Amino acid sequence: MLKIDWMRLYDLLDVLEIERECFGAAAWTHGDFLHYLQERNAIGMTASEDGKFVGFMCYSLYPGKIDLGNLAVAVSHQRRGVGRALIEKLKSKVSKRRGLIHCFVGDRNLAAHLFFQSLGFRAVAVHRRYYNNDQDSYEFCFSRVSQGGCDVDVESEERRANRD
Repeated sequence: MLKIDWMRLYDLLDVLEIERECFGAAAWTHGDFLHYLQERNAIGMTASEDGKFVGFMCYSLYPGKIDLGNLAVAVSHQRRGVGRALIEKLKSKVSKRRGLIHCFVGDRNLAAHLFFQSLGFRAVAVHRRYYNNDQDSYEFCFSRVSQGGCDVDVESEERRANRD
């Protein structure tokens, strides 16, 4: 049975193993996780099955929105509902005070694009050269309100540049 719980400092070694397996050279480091999770508004959650970590997510709470900073599922447990369960947990935190969830997905990560779209997220902007490797990023948004809820001041850098 899948169990979702708060991420603890001593969970980081298992989390890092999943992170490296999923993202290789682009994986967050131990220092990246510590820096992210030391922020007052940051939260980490883990997913485990039979006492073994199989996934995690890190997110930040802001007025009006939740930013999903990182999500990964062990390759052995992908396409088995772990990522969906983590995102459903995050969606349960959407409220009137925090009506949106935002995340950024590399333009080459088609599986993640399809995953987020299947969970009701919409691609709302493209950010050129967002990552250090010059990869573009798609900004995805989820809102429990009508589809228009994700259009709040979201404009791609390309459109901004073309306008100016």
